[in-house]
Amino acid sequence: MTTIGGYAFNKCDSLISIKVPLNVNNIEVGAFPMGTLLTIYNNSYAHRYCEDNSKPYTLLILNGDVDVNGIVDITDVILLKRHLIAGNGTNWILTGENLEAADMNENGKVDISDLVLLKREVA
Repeated sequence: MTTIGGYAFNKCDSLISIKVPLNVNNIEVGAFPMGTLLTIYNNSYAHRYCEDNSKPYTLLILNGDVDVNGIVDITDVILLKRHLIAGNGTNWILTGENLEAADMNENGKVDISDLVLLKREVA
């Protein structure tokens, strides 16, 4: 699915929230009832849609998007490598949402296995 058609959920008055897939690149007029909370990916089309139309939203972090720019690429691999090598006390240490995005296997810790998974994703 790449488009959410006009008034697609308009009569769904009990719809409180909905997660918009990353591959959606078109949301037409009146697609959601007023006040529906959209769960969206950072820097996605849906993110721009919400910002442009003052729609309420929460952001999702894409696994592997260490720099949280909406794209998983070699830059994310480099940032994760720096984090694993750096040790505490440097500005290369990941924190917050960057650290959360680096946890590819979602086991609560960031280590070499996350780097391997991220490299496979980018390759």
